[in-house]
Amino acid sequence: MAAPDTEPGDPGSAPTKAAPPALAHQLARAELKARLFGAPAESARIGRYAVLRKLGAGGMGVVYAAYDEQLDRKIAIKLVHPDRHADGCPDEVPRTIPRGVIRGIYFDLDRDTIKPRSRPVLDRAVAIFTEFPDVRVAISGHTDSTGAPAYNRYLSQRRASAVKRYLVEHGIDAARIETRGAGPDEPIDTNRTPAGRAKNRRIEFELIIDRRP
Repeated sequence: MAAPDTEPGDPGSAPTKAAPPALAHQLARAELKARLFGAPAESARIGRYAVLRKLGAGGMGVVYAAYDEQLDRKIAIKLVHPDRHADGCPDEVPRTIPRGVIRGIYFDLDRDTIKPRSRPVLDRAVAIFTEFPDVRVAISGHTDSTGAPAYNRYLSQRRASAVKRYLVEHGIDAARIETRGAGPDEPIDTNRTPAGRAKNRRIEFELIIDRRP
């Protein structure tokens, strides 16, 4: 049976249950992606469960409304943060979360100086990396195709390093952060239009979750 198309309501007084491991994988990915990249957590689905919407977050994790197709009813389901299990055993979460573009990081023209208006985005990243201490990040800088490719790779590396420097200055361990400069070599849009070139000038984060022994 398919999940209902109507806006989900409160799951009611049904007890909140822990997400099954396979669903926890998707929810862990979705929760981090939603907070860094704006991807909706509501896209998570596995087996008999379809996630409908996020209900809230607490000290031990994030609670979602979900639809249990086997029981044909809405339930509340919790994703426990990997580092906050009461029994000390983390959920099995994916080792790699696909990379995403961090919108809202701006630099001075032809420099690696981060503009002040970028701070809310970077501060959000600091908060997330502080909350999830097992997450490492590979930061890549990207440019459009204007100018010499070698210089653009150099500039993009400097910009990625500037983002790392900001995170480290705000308390994130430098050992958790890798950087690289891709220059113009990995475009996500055409370089033939101003809008396309603007999209190609970007910072990407690739998140890696270390599993504890």
